Amino acid sequence: TKVEHIVVCGGGEVGCETATFIAQTHRHVTVLEMKPAVLTDMDPINMSCLLPIMNESGVTARANCTVTEILDDGVAFINEQGEKEVISADLVVLAFGYKAYNPLEKIANELCEDVQVVGGAIKAGNALPAVKEGHVKVLPASPYFNQGYSPIGREKLVDEIGDMLNETK
Repeated sequence: TKVEHIVVCGGGEVGCETATFIAQTHRHVTVLEMKPAVLTDMDPINMSCLLPIMNESGVTARANCTVTEILDDGVAFINEQGEKEVISADLVVLAFGYKAYNPLEKIANELCEDVQVVGGAIKAGNALPAVKEGHVKVLPASPYFNQGYSPIGREKLVDEIGDMLNETK
């Protein structure tokens, strides 16, 4: 069976990047997101880069849509106007989001004196909140470096880290 129409359920970072990748193979892709906008979990700089690529790739993004059922030939959802709608699909990608997962805290507390739960075990999310919760040294260049993930200001940040390490010798 030839796959032409694809629905991605979830318009976060993973859903939109996946939809864009699939759409670049000349398939029709629709993203259904329950929040008022797609990519609300992505930092603004990366979002401003991905949105134009999504549009150029022909991805259709629909916000304020709540998926209610995955069907054999599509997806049922409550649309932007609060009405039930069905969209046909040859393939459905599930990218609903994150859920905290912490099966080991209880066992660890029984075996260890000092257990600290961090990151996705407390609150699910992408890497940015997890990094923020850690023991991170804030440097003057950090705002230009976009929380450690963007190349903006990389040279300045690397220089500051080098200076900081040299001070500890």
